[in-house]
Amino acid sequence: MDAKLSQKKWLYREWEVSSPAGRFRVVYSGRGSGFESILIDDVIVVKTTSVFWFVQKFEFSIGGLPATVEVRVWPRMTLRAIRLTVGDEVCYSEGF
Repeated sequence: MDAKLSQKKWLYREWEVSSPAGRFRVVYSGRGSGFESILIDDVIVVKTTSVFWFVQKFEFSIGGLPATVEVRVWPRMTLRAIRLTVGDEVCYSEGF
């Protein structure tokens, strides 16, 4: 399992994930107006309302494997930490 960061923006991360099931483009976006989302190959797989504060953990699947994105946001509205896990393997970690 391999994940390479391909874009890093304000409240946004994009990875190219390689797995035995194929290659996937995974996106975390906290830039929605009152919501956050996870997209896989431009398809929304998780969309949550974040009225009071940001959601800390998203659960979904990639190529049949369980996956999570964990997010921590500073009060000044910037990402403090983000981690992508696929199966039992941490594929990308920033700030943890």
